[in-house]
Amino acid sequence: MRVSVESPQVDAVSGCLWLAGAYAVAEEPDGDRVTLVAGFADRADATSAAAEVGGEVVDVSPGAWLDAWREFAVPVRAGRIVVVPAWIEPPATGPEDIVLEIDPGRVFGHGGHPTTRLLLEELNRRITGGESVLDVGCGSGVLAIAAARLGAGRVVGIDIDPDCVPVTLANAERAGVTVEVSTTPLAEVPGTFDLVLANIGADVLKDLAPQLVARGGMLLLSGLLVDRIDDVAASYAGTATASMLEGWAALAVTASNAAIATSS
Repeated sequence: MRVSVESPQVDAVSGCLWLAGAYAVAEEPDGDRVTLVAGFADRADATSAAAEVGGEVVDVSPGAWLDAWREFAVPVRAGRIVVVPAWIEPPATGPEDIVLEIDPGRVFGHGGHPTTRLLLEELNRRITGGESVLDVGCGSGVLAIAAARLGAGRVVGIDIDPDCVPVTLANAERAGVTVEVSTTPLAEVPGTFDLVLANIGADVLKDLAPQLVARGGMLLLSGLLVDRIDDVAASYAGTATASMLEGWAALAVTASNAAIATSS
């Protein structure tokens, strides 16, 4: 679908499109405005998103548009983690850098979205070695694989999209790490974990709060715009520290007295 917006609206409208289920959002300058082009796997999702932001649904050749973004993909850095599209030449990096070559196929998780970068930064700060990690909504496996490369012990990824399983396994093999990945529902995942990751949108984070809390004492949550920080944090009993990037936010939630701190 396409929608033309004024430049100051780009982040907010783009955020709505991601949360509505877009697997890619491109920006095309159009004079004083910007045309956002979002790809959806399902026409119903595209129609719903268009109605929400005032855009139009345009039918295109699925194969052509699904892969068109690859031409413009670039490496992104989050701390010492460098996520590189698997089909391009890796950039020069330092000896301490961790390079992840990722091919998301046609599932979410190319590594460049602000919500992913925020959680990569959190992992870089928090993993010291041997931790158990659960990635809820693992997509292409970027976060799970990064956790494993940083030194986590057991890493488990789950996603409701069955296409994420082979994509994550292929990316993990490319990275030389082991990730357990499946479509097991969160409620059926056994045990608890040192870190639980969930980059899945504000409303889903609220709905899944009891299940996520039951899986670990430290939750790293993202997929929410900055204006949803208080709303989402209120669903979790504990201390929520927020970090922000390009209009998006991540929450690090620990079990203690309710409080919210922000940083950028």
